[in-house]
Amino acid sequence: RQVQAALTEAALSPPAPTLGQPSPTPPPTAAPAAVLFDLGSILPPSAELEVQFETIQQAVASQIGAQLPPQIDTYAITDPQLQTLIWDFAEVDGFEQQVNQTHRVFQLLGLASPSDDFNSFYQNYWVDPNGTLVLPDDSTIAVIGFEFSDYQKFSYAQAAAHLIRRQQSSETGLYQQEFPCFSPTEACDIWNALIKGDALFDARQWAEQNLDEDTQAGIADPNLKYFFTPVVPAPTDLMQTLREMPYADGANFIQAVYQSGGWLQVAEAFANPPTTTEQLLHPDKYLSGELPAEVPAHDLDAVLPEDWEPAYQGSLGEWKTFLLLGYAANSSFQVESETAQDAAAGWNGDMTQLFTRPNSGPVAAHQWLWDSQTDQQEFEQVLVNLAVQRVGGVETEVLGQTCIQSTNEISCIVSRSQETIWLLAPDAETIEMILGLYLEASDE
Repeated sequence: RQVQAALTEAALSPPAPTLGQPSPTPPPTAAPAAVLFDLGSILPPSAELEVQFETIQQAVASQIGAQLPPQIDTYAITDPQLQTLIWDFAEVDGFEQQVNQTHRVFQLLGLASPSDDFNSFYQNYWVDPNGTLVLPDDSTIAVIGFEFSDYQKFSYAQAAAHLIRRQQSSETGLYQQEFPCFSPTEACDIWNALIKGDALFDARQWAEQNLDEDTQAGIADPNLKYFFTPVVPAPTDLMQTLREMPYADGANFIQAVYQSGGWLQVAEAFANPPTTTEQLLHPDKYLSGELPAEVPAHDLDAVLPEDWEPAYQGSLGEWKTFLLLGYAANSSFQVESETAQDAAAGWNGDMTQLFTRPNSGPVAAHQWLWDSQTDQQEFEQVLVNLAVQRVGGVETEVLGQTCIQSTNEISCIVSRSQETIWLLAPDAETIEMILGLYLEASDE
């Protein structure tokens, strides 16, 4: 049987300019079908395994109050067979293009280096930590091994929950789209976290009813595996946190929503998902309907010469603001994770624009709004130290603002009431163009 895979418009297209609040559910656009691994060549599982698969499917469906899909096909596979599946995902139309775009954006943000292997990382991103793989287009699950240990059963419950929730939410919400998402957008962060987090939470609920306490303790905080194919170099700190966030923060969000209103409230969260990672990281803000302020994008095209090309425009959100502080590609610039988390927690909206031109460093223009002046001051204390370390050089004045300039980069931080602007450019002439635009807008 041929396995079809399609990526959504969000995962296929370079990020388009987005004003106002980001939407976690961009309209899906099917890509041309790609013929992947032929699962029909794998021997069907034993009758004993089939019974165990079906038992878990029925238990999970009953638990969340949903109907089973008409059929869930499950295959027990070997490690080499899983590797073949993973490698074949790279053949999906648009996959390499989108991964390269995401890698580029992370580089421009200072979070990745050119040598980081994002292609292998996102191929493996399809696979859950112990090697269970969901092929949602075909209602198919592939699980490594034939003994079906308790840990495999737990992982299988995650996969079954994914497919059952997809069936339940097929008309509304996130499951109108394919999974996973590789776009460097806040919408993608929300999307992946809800789907992976919900499956993990559902599996934990199943485990409470079906596994003993010792076994539950052993699987409650699994050691996440990042790659199921040989990869050199090893995963970076950024890749590890990108891998962990959807499970940890996604499951915490689903748990909070479940505690507020049970499975019906969880289903509602899929029909009306969070609009920001702030709501995802702080479920109380989602449940209360708290929204951030709008931060419109300034027209940098109007002031930059024509050889500058836009590379990204959108909201980093609280999550990527945290990454910006704590996960710089140069480890000597990184801030302690707890410090970065606290500094980003007062987020109330942002807008980032990135521009590039040949044979030059990039332009990065960040603008944040904060819940309070205390939140702003806490963030800026961390940001100023980071910027000084990153740029080095000496103090210089640009349009009345104190900036830091080195041979290849200049950094200016503008602090206003509950607002922070951080601008980076390769030279003083360029930064004066964009700084003037921001200062003029702030004075209006």
